[in-house]
Amino acid sequence: MNAQAEDIPARLQRYSAFLAQDPGNPSLASEVANLRLRLGEFDEARTLLQHALARNPGHPALLGTLASVAMAANQPDEAIGILQGLLAAGHDHPVARYNLAYALALARRFAEAHETLLPVVDDPQIPE
Repeated sequence: MNAQAEDIPARLQRYSAFLAQDPGNPSLASEVANLRLRLGEFDEARTLLQHALARNPGHPALLGTLASVAMAANQPDEAIGILQGLLAAGHDHPVARYNLAYALALARRFAEAHETLLPVVDDPQIPE
Protein backbone atom coordinates (compact mmCIF):
# COMPACT_ATOMS: atom_id res chain seq x y z
CA MET A 1 0.00 0.00 0.00
CA ASN A 2 1.39 3.39 -0.89
CA ALA A 3 1.87 6.14 1.67
CA GLN A 4 -0.91 8.27 0.20
CA ALA A 5 -3.48 5.47 0.56
CA GLU A 6 -2.40 4.80 4.13
CA ASP A 7 -2.97 8.44 5.05
CA ILE A 8 -6.59 8.76 3.96
CA PRO A 9 -7.93 9.14 7.52
CA ALA A 10 -5.26 11.76 8.30
CA ARG A 11 -5.98 13.59 5.05
CA LEU A 12 -9.70 13.45 5.81
CA GLN A 13 -9.11 15.00 9.22
CA ARG A 14 -6.88 17.74 7.78
CA TYR A 15 -9.19 18.63 4.88
CA SER A 16 -12.25 18.52 7.13
CA ALA A 17 -10.58 21.11 9.36
CA PHE A 18 -9.91 23.30 6.33
CA LEU A 19 -13.54 22.89 5.23
CA ALA A 20 -14.76 23.88 8.70
CA GLN A 21 -12.84 27.16 8.26
CA ASP A 22 -14.16 27.67 4.72
CA PRO A 23 -17.50 25.81 4.49
CA GLY A 24 -18.46 27.43 1.20
CA ASN A 25 -15.40 26.15 -0.66
CA PRO A 26 -16.62 23.65 -3.28
CA SER A 27 -13.12 22.31 -3.99
CA LEU A 28 -12.58 21.43 -0.33
CA ALA A 29 -16.06 19.91 -0.07
CA SER A 30 -15.41 17.78 -3.15
CA GLU A 31 -12.04 16.64 -1.77
CA VAL A 32 -13.50 15.69 1.63
CA ALA A 33 -16.35 13.84 -0.09
CA ASN A 34 -13.88 11.97 -2.30
CA LEU A 35 -11.89 10.92 0.77
CA ARG A 36 -15.07 9.73 2.48
CA LEU A 37 -15.96 7.86 -0.70
CA ARG A 38 -12.58 6.10 -0.66
CA LEU A 39 -13.27 5.05 2.93
CA GLY A 40 -16.69 3.68 1.95
CA GLU A 41 -18.52 6.40 3.90
CA PHE A 42 -21.17 6.93 1.22
CA ASP A 43 -23.87 8.47 3.41
CA GLU A 44 -21.44 10.96 4.95
CA ALA A 45 -20.10 11.90 1.51
CA ARG A 46 -23.62 12.35 0.14
CA THR A 47 -24.69 14.54 3.07
CA LEU A 48 -21.58 16.70 2.74
CA LEU A 49 -22.16 17.15 -0.98
CA GLN A 50 -25.82 18.02 -0.51
CA HIS A 51 -24.85 20.74 1.97
CA ALA A 52 -22.15 22.00 -0.39
CA LEU A 53 -24.61 22.07 -3.30
CA ALA A 54 -27.02 24.10 -1.20
CA ARG A 55 -24.25 26.73 -0.97
CA ASN A 56 -23.08 26.24 -4.59
CA PRO A 57 -26.11 25.15 -6.65
CA GLY A 58 -25.25 23.33 -9.86
CA HIS A 59 -21.50 23.25 -9.20
CA PRO A 60 -20.13 20.74 -11.74
CA ALA A 61 -17.37 19.27 -9.55
CA LEU A 62 -19.75 18.75 -6.64
CA LEU A 63 -22.34 17.15 -8.92
CA GLY A 64 -19.70 14.93 -10.50
CA THR A 65 -18.56 13.77 -7.08
CA LEU A 66 -22.17 13.16 -6.03
CA ALA A 67 -22.60 10.99 -9.13
CA SER A 68 -19.48 9.03 -8.14
CA VAL A 69 -20.94 8.47 -4.68
CA ALA A 70 -24.19 7.24 -6.23
CA MET A 71 -22.31 4.78 -8.46
CA ALA A 72 -20.21 3.51 -5.56
CA ALA A 73 -23.39 3.04 -3.51
CA ASN A 74 -24.87 0.99 -6.39
CA GLN A 75 -27.42 3.67 -7.31
CA PRO A 76 -26.71 4.09 -11.02
CA ASP A 77 -30.07 5.69 -11.82
CA GLU A 78 -29.29 8.58 -9.50
CA ALA A 79 -25.85 8.97 -11.09
CA ILE A 80 -27.37 8.87 -14.56
CA GLY A 81 -29.76 11.69 -13.71
CA ILE A 82 -27.00 13.84 -12.24
CA LEU A 83 -24.62 13.29 -15.14
CA GLN A 84 -27.26 13.76 -17.83
CA GLY A 85 -28.11 17.05 -16.10
CA LEU A 86 -24.45 18.12 -16.22
CA LEU A 87 -24.23 17.38 -19.93
CA ALA A 88 -27.53 19.14 -20.62
CA ALA A 89 -26.26 22.20 -18.73
CA GLY A 90 -23.30 22.43 -21.11
CA HIS A 91 -20.68 20.65 -19.03
CA ASP A 92 -19.84 18.20 -21.81
CA HIS A 93 -16.48 16.86 -20.69
CA PRO A 94 -14.93 13.48 -21.54
CA VAL A 95 -14.83 12.52 -17.84
CA ALA A 96 -18.54 13.30 -17.42
CA ARG A 97 -19.31 11.25 -20.54
CA TYR A 98 -17.18 8.33 -19.33
CA ASN A 99 -18.86 8.39 -15.91
CA LEU A 100 -22.29 8.57 -17.52
CA ALA A 101 -21.43 5.60 -19.75
CA TYR A 102 -20.22 3.69 -16.69
CA ALA A 103 -23.44 4.46 -14.80
CA LEU A 104 -25.51 3.42 -17.82
CA ALA A 105 -23.56 0.15 -17.99
CA LEU A 106 -24.18 -0.43 -14.27
CA ALA A 107 -27.88 0.00 -15.05
CA ARG A 108 -27.46 -2.53 -17.89
CA ARG A 109 -28.27 0.12 -20.51
CA PHE A 110 -25.38 -0.90 -22.72
CA ALA A 111 -26.53 0.63 -26.02
CA GLU A 112 -26.95 4.02 -24.36
CA ALA A 113 -23.53 3.65 -22.72
CA HIS A 114 -21.99 2.99 -26.12
CA GLU A 115 -23.73 6.00 -27.67
CA THR A 116 -22.59 8.20 -24.79
CA LEU A 117 -18.94 7.37 -25.42
CA LEU A 118 -18.98 7.87 -29.20
CA PRO A 119 -18.33 11.64 -29.08
CA VAL A 120 -15.27 11.01 -26.90
CA VAL A 121 -13.94 8.17 -29.03
CA ASP A 122 -14.47 10.15 -32.23
CA ASP A 123 -12.94 13.38 -30.89
CA PRO A 124 -9.73 14.08 -32.84
CA GLN A 125 -8.34 16.07 -29.89
CA ILE A 126 -8.37 13.00 -27.64
CA PRO A 127 -5.11 11.04 -28.12
CA GLU A 128 -5.42 7.37 -28.97
